[in-house]
Amino acid sequence: MVDGKNGVKEGFLRLLGKVPQDPASEFKHRFRVHQGWWRTAVLLEDPGPHPNSRALRICNTIDVTAENRHKNFVVASAFESARSEITARNGRPGTGIMQKTRLWGNLLSSQPLCFNFWGPLKYDHPVANAFLRTIVPDFAELIDIHFEWAPQPKAAYTDDNSAFDVMVEYWNRSASRVVWGLECKYTDRLRSKPYDKKTYRRVFEASRDVFVNDYDFYVQPSFNQLFRNQLIACAYEQKDRTRSHCGIFCSSDDTKALDIASSFQMALADRDARFSILTYQGFLETMQRLALDWETRKWTMLLWARYLGLELSEETYKAYQRQQPKG
Repeated sequence: MVDGKNGVKEGFLRLLGKVPQDPASEFKHRFRVHQGWWRTAVLLEDPGPHPNSRALRICNTIDVTAENRHKNFVVASAFESARSEITARNGRPGTGIMQKTRLWGNLLSSQPLCFNFWGPLKYDHPVANAFLRTIVPDFAELIDIHFEWAPQPKAAYTDDNSAFDVMVEYWNRSASRVVWGLECKYTDRLRSKPYDKKTYRRVFEASRDVFVNDYDFYVQPSFNQLFRNQLIACAYEQKDRTRSHCGIFCSSDDTKALDIASSFQMALADRDARFSILTYQGFLETMQRLALDWETRKWTMLLWARYLGLELSEETYKAYQRQQPKG
């Protein structure tokens, strides 16, 4: 029997499940609890397996079955875009890496986030056009939106597994085809190992007018991931003669990612045209100003609740924190 308010609270925290500690990132830890709250209160799913140990059950994943794969997506069109991408990759080599378990079952992952924000726009060109004309200079009309995309064969470009998380393909006002590649971050860090390849240097030297600093500046851990994306864009321009530019898509609360992205942007010539910074908040604010039908407006509100609405899980977080050992 539930014993009043404290009983409800304790019962909910038991349903929330184990919250892995994130000692290096309070930012990630807070959003992990939020996704655990979403899983418990909204999805009504039990805690799922840890990505590295299926025996360990944690708050921000669900067990994936054929019946619940859609639950990691806020609307049907987001799920359909993910399912279509997986289907299209069957029988042909993919570009970037897509892990089905993470896509269907990890609520904290940035991969389903990409589909939740951008998947519905893939199928609704009128809304996509109105939105993108507001945020992308010289945008005229959407061609398509792709996920985990890089030009193929990879050996002809950067010869690695780097890919744009989201690639927006469009016509500009001069009727030229343009590619805009975004790196999407939710709670994962922008820092990476300093990958270096001969092909990177080749692409870099062939696009030397794009980069303000010397090569070693860009391969440092803070910039390496954004640099590899920029090299994809440069290699695509060199080989396919298609204008290409990059950007980052993250929360305005992710100050570390934004600081790195701003510094990287400053290290590019013609920086505003070469690299853009779009936040989730900016995405939603721009969308909300459009003349949207009710179903589309509800989608934007669900995005806020799922990815930004920490107010909704605040009492859960406070109660969870009070349960933790002191010291």
